[in-house]
Amino acid sequence: MWVMKKTNMSDGQAKYGTNFKTYDYFVTKHAVAAQDSRGDQVHFSDAFATGHAALVLEFEVSLLAIDASIGALPYWETNTGSVFTDAYFGSVHGTGAQNTVV
Repeated sequence: MWVMKKTNMSDGQAKYGTNFKTYDYFVTKHAVAAQDSRGDQVHFSDAFATGHAALVLEFEVSLLAIDASIGALPYWETNTGSVFTDAYFGSVHGTGAQNTVV
């Protein structure tokens, strides 16, 4: 992922192929979809799951262009419990002291 952040698009595609995208490309793509003039296109609708799945797939393909040995993006196994713990993302909104996110 650091390569995606530190390499510009043209140099990255020259070295890793057309599947390479910069980290900032993904940040911008997500922001544009969320700030669309028609309203948020990727969060507050049925498009949440498919929109994010498509973005993550494109991100994974870009990472694989850089280093195919990773095989795939790691993912959270939902059967193992919540990610909203101190070890990962903190508490769910409103569960910390004075309804704050830890």
